[in-house]
Amino acid sequence: MGVTRSAVTRWETDKGILDISNLIAISELYNISLDELIKGESKVEKK
Repeated sequence: MGVTRSAVTRWETDKGILDISNLIAISELYNISLDELIKGESKVEKK
C-alpha cells in the first residue's frame, strides 16, 4: 500500500489519521465496509 512504518505508528497511537484513499484500500483488502472499518459495526442500522 505504500505506507511507512512511522505512519502506521502514528495511526496506532492516535497521533495521525489515515486519509480516505488508505481507508478505502484497507476496506477493499479485508472486504469490509467503511462503517465496519471505522466504527467497528458490521451493519448499519436505519433509524
